[in-house]
Amino acid sequence: MTELVNIQTSQNHLPKQPQEEEDYEKLPPITLFHKITFALLGICSLTGWNSILNAFDFFQDKFPKHDYVDVAFYFPIPIMCSNFLVGITLTLIGNNIPFEKRIPFALRGAVLTIIFICLIGIYLKQTQAGIALVFIVLIFQGIFDSLMINSAVALSGATQSGVLISIFWNFTALSGIIMNVLRFIAFGAFGLQDLDNGTCLYFAVATLFYLVGSILGPAPFFIFTNYVQTFMLFPGVSVFQKPSYTLIQNPFVLVFMCTIYNLGDLTVARNQGSQAMQNDLFQFFFLYIFASMDGLITSILMTVAPQRATNSKDRNFISYVNMFSLTFGISVGSFMALILVDE
Repeated sequence: MTELVNIQTSQNHLPKQPQEEEDYEKLPPITLFHKITFALLGICSLTGWNSILNAFDFFQDKFPKHDYVDVAFYFPIPIMCSNFLVGITLTLIGNNIPFEKRIPFALRGAVLTIIFICLIGIYLKQTQAGIALVFIVLIFQGIFDSLMINSAVALSGATQSGVLISIFWNFTALSGIIMNVLRFIAFGAFGLQDLDNGTCLYFAVATLFYLVGSILGPAPFFIFTNYVQTFMLFPGVSVFQKPSYTLIQNPFVLVFMCTIYNLGDLTVARNQGSQAMQNDLFQFFFLYIFASMDGLITSILMTVAPQRATNSKDRNFISYVNMFSLTFGISVGSFMALILVDE
């Protein structure tokens, strides 16, 4: 991590240049180590959210909807709210805590939240104390996730390397697919009758990614509006609102739908319309297209916007504002999704 930070800080020791050339001196060469590190940072950036997302069936089983809350609609809210709060203070945090301390701290904190939320679901199921603790842990999960991804985005932008930025965002999208595959493996290894052990294994692998990672212009507005739309419809409406699936049974279909979303991010509407449009294949296809556009908009804006800056301080600031717009959009979208809940 220190070597990566040196890519940015080494620029500060170069001779002063005219304003238009400032901070665009030749950087140290990008090595395989840098690429692997940014790939790991990309995977870790959304591991916590994706692991919880794919385990919604587990948490809904532990805290039934009719007695507690609809997990699909309410679990994202504390995460996104804490993301929003961290985003507000991120510039202050970034000015006082360096990358090499901030990122490992966030990764290790996320390890604890993933472990705690799994244990709470198993040992405090169907209790008011259990659901309250889950929401508290989700708040901390959002804090650590926001610190992690915001710092990683700023660090990737500071390198001025299109290769590293591309690697980071590609592996961020790949993070979801990895967690989808792990969830399928847990289903296959333990079956649907042993969700506790299967989910424990699944979350254990998620924490492993965190542990490995800890060792080693108009852009904000468009990012904000993009994620308002995204999280109004995903996952609550586009995945969980359909009454039943026929081609693939629950809970496999829930993970399958999330896999489709992540595939679209890497490379629907409410439950109405004609009978033909209720076919499972339409639902799968629409979600893929929906996620494809989301991933395209995000990757373009996150890559291009920091390049407008002429110094590292401005690049960091642009990256922070972009990520704040993203997380704020997710928060607003998650809240607005509540108006679409099918009571």
